[in-house]
Amino acid sequence: RLAATTPLGRLAVAARVRRSHGVVQQVGVAARLGDSRLDGTAHFAGGRLTAALDQLVLAPALVRELAPALDPGWPIRLRGTVDGPLGALDLGLHVDGGPATAELRGQLSWPARRFRVAGHVDNLGIAVVLKRKGHVRGTLELAGEGRIAQGGVVGTLTLRNARGFMLTSPFYRGQADLRFSGRSVELEQARAEVPGAKIAGRGHGAY
Repeated sequence: RLAATTPLGRLAVAARVRRSHGVVQQVGVAARLGDSRLDGTAHFAGGRLTAALDQLVLAPALVRELAPALDPGWPIRLRGTVDGPLGALDLGLHVDGGPATAELRGQLSWPARRFRVAGHVDNLGIAVVLKRKGHVRGTLELAGEGRIAQGGVVGTLTLRNARGFMLTSPFYRGQADLRFSGRSVELEQARAEVPGAKIAGRGHGAY
C-alpha cells in the first residue's frame, strides 16, 4: 500500500500479487488520485495473458496536468480487456467522455509489434478535450492496422461514414484515409458533403 498527498489530491495505491513457485501469476491494482481512479487485474499462466481494466477515470484536472494543451469538459472513463497468447492478443476498449462514446476491438502481436483495430465513435465533439470549443461533433467508423516502428507507428487508418455538425451546418458521407510513417502522417484524401456542396482535401504533418 502507498499513500501520499499531492497537488491533485490524496494518492492511495493498493496492489495484490499472487505467486506460484516464485513466479508472479496474478496482479490486482486499485489506485485513487483525487477524483481519478484505476482498478484492474492481470493474470498470466501457460503463455496466456488475461487482463481487465475495470475502470480508469481521468479527471479533467489530471488530464490538464499531464497534457496542458487539453482542457476536457468531462471526466474521461475507460474500460478494457486483453486475452490470448502474446503473439495473438484480443483487445477490447470502451471509452466515454460526456456525451461521446467509443467502442474499439483489435488484435495485437506483441513479439512482432503488429496491431489491427476497428471500431465506432459516437457523438465525438471537440468539447470532450477542449471544453471552450464545442463547435464540431460527429459519429464515425474507423479501421487501422500497422506496426510499432521508426519511433512511432507505420500503418494506415481509415475513417468512414462520418456525419455530424460543424457549427450549425450538418455534414455527412465523410471519409478519410491516413498513412503513418514513424512520426509523420499523410492525409491521403478526405471528403465530406454539406448541404449544397462537397468538401475535399489532403495534407501531411508530424506528431
